Amino acid sequence: MTEDMTALVGTYLSINGSVDEALETPLRTACEQALLSRLKPGVNPETDCPEVFALAVALLMLAEADTVQAGGSAASFTAGSLTISRSAGETDDSASLRARAYTLLRPYLTDEGFAFRSVRA
Repeated sequence: MTEDMTALVGTYLSINGSVDEALETPLRTACEQALLSRLKPGVNPETDCPEVFALAVALLMLAEADTVQAGGSAASFTAGSLTISRSAGETDDSASLRARAYTLLRPYLTDEGFAFRSVRA
């Protein structure tokens, strides 16, 4: 799993050049920890959802890099058999990339911001 994430991130950063190489590992670690903190109890990303988790971390890193960069970004990047690309004219802001990361992991994440309330009649 770590190798997949490193390959995705390394490829993106080398194409885009928006984040210093010294920040690559801390950025990856921070994004990974953000997602790990929201996993349901008992879910192990290395055995339950390795590919989805790696992709979600990569998307979250893209979002953070776009936030830091506050400008243009790479049109596409490839790592192994996985390619992520944007169509001509398609714009993905940081919030959209972040939402995609959390949507991918939705089955494995704890519910946040949702509650049932009873109302007396």
